Amino acid sequence: MKNLPNDADFIYLPRAKTPEECGLSSAVILNALQRLNERKSNWHSCMVIKDGVVAAECFRFPFAANQPHCMYSISKNITGLALGFAVTEGKISLDDRVVDFFPEYKFRPDDEKMQKMTVRNLISMNSGKRPSYLLNKTDEDWLPHLFDAKWINGPGEKFEYVNENSYCVCAILNRVLKQSVVEYLDDRLWKPLGIRTPFWETDSKGIESGGWGINLSPESMAKIFVCVQNGGVFNGKQIIPAEWIKEATVSQQKDDIANGTQLQNGYGYSFWMRNRDVFCGEGMYGQIAGVHRTNGLLVCMTGGETDNGPQWECITDILENANSDDEADPTAQKQLQEFCNNNAFDTVCRSVIRSPMEKQINGKNIHFVKHRLPDAIGFPFSVIPVPATYMTKDRGGNIHTVKFEFTADTCRFTWHEGNCMNTVECGMDGNYRYTKGFVCSRPYLFAAAAAWEDNYTLKVVLRPMECLASRILVFRFENGKAAMTPSMVPSVTMMVDNIAGFVRDMAKSQSMKNLADKALKKLETIMEPVHYGTYH
Repeated sequence: MKNLPNDADFIYLPRAKTPEECGLSSAVILNALQRLNERKSNWHSCMVIKDGVVAAECFRFPFAANQPHCMYSISKNITGLALGFAVTEGKISLDDRVVDFFPEYKFRPDDEKMQKMTVRNLISMNSGKRPSYLLNKTDEDWLPHLFDAKWINGPGEKFEYVNENSYCVCAILNRVLKQSVVEYLDDRLWKPLGIRTPFWETDSKGIESGGWGINLSPESMAKIFVCVQNGGVFNGKQIIPAEWIKEATVSQQKDDIANGTQLQNGYGYSFWMRNRDVFCGEGMYGQIAGVHRTNGLLVCMTGGETDNGPQWECITDILENANSDDEADPTAQKQLQEFCNNNAFDTVCRSVIRSPMEKQINGKNIHFVKHRLPDAIGFPFSVIPVPATYMTKDRGGNIHTVKFEFTADTCRFTWHEGNCMNTVECGMDGNYRYTKGFVCSRPYLFAAAAAWEDNYTLKVVLRPMECLASRILVFRFENGKAAMTPSMVPSVTMMVDNIAGFVRDMAKSQSMKNLADKALKKLETIMEPVHYGTYH
């Protein structure tokens, strides 16, 4: 990982040499992680922490402790902490009415529910609103997504997990603080915990998305949850207000029931109550921090998996069973170390042949015909996989020109999408090369490799490191013509399956549910079309 940021300003948690130094069992941790692999779970990293000390850790190549990773709804936890600082500092009250922050929207005086909605309702996910899951975040103004959504309950009556609630909190904080949430947290959270200022997706006005879109390294996520676990204390200093942590990590719901489904022990101010002993932060595709209230254990994981059940089984096993007074088992310690050191997530392709086509296409612009259908449905094809773009203000897309430049063990791959051009170096020797790029209005670090599958077929693998998925582009060259077949790992089916349940819930009849299923199936083929082009 040669091109990763310098560690000089990055604070790491203390490390133990073995889990047993922290009173934990290597065998329990090893067995839990092995079962994850047996179930073919797409997990990226795991950190087991006891009383603020990292007892065991596994970062599956190419993922690393200090490499930013998309965190999805872990973003809500950060939004909640930002609100906690503002409330404690007297800048805002949980009982402030939402309508008072947005006078330009001219809310109807007779809309009694809107007039009653408070900041507390937003942060505890009981605003009473249910926006559509398919709202287009390329819209200039996101607030109407919440304000114009239908009422399903009165404010404070029922839990309903709504991303736009968290976004609205960030919109309010931006107005009250007269600065962004990221800037506000600089001296309050990032610097005290030794966290580099993170990237956070915003709307077109620069307001953080709130419920999603923050990139944190696994180490940074772990430090934040260590601080929360310790009542807001980190390295002996009170960082996060203790009273806010106390309220945020207990349920703020009336009945702890959402849509007829038990919320287990509830939801606080952006924190889930997993059970009586465990609270957590949880983001889509397996970004999880499980905190035990009494035994000092914290397990943090990142991943790229729609089904996080296996990850939770692993986390629960460790939280409940890893504490041990048994003597150290050297065999288990060695096996755990070997497992963590030799458990790569990616197998990097290597070009065993070098095609004579290299001389024909080297340095030439290859022009592709634009696919209008993906553009028409709002998902123009991008090098950045869909799970990273479907909730963003800029989805990029419409690749129209690419170019290859070959060397002894690499090729430089240049592509144009929209008004953006990027060049990344691809290893052809079985090793990734790392290149910084800027796509969809945000920075990425690309790990890239390429290999000839035969004399006419070149496979390019691009992994935007902050994204959970990698993009695979297979190029076929023949007689001045080119075909580019895209795919991603995990597949686009994963994303469609992930939203299918939400879309079905929105349908009012069985016929509408069936229609929604067919439309989603069609969406899979539309979003990754074969592109055809020419070169001269």
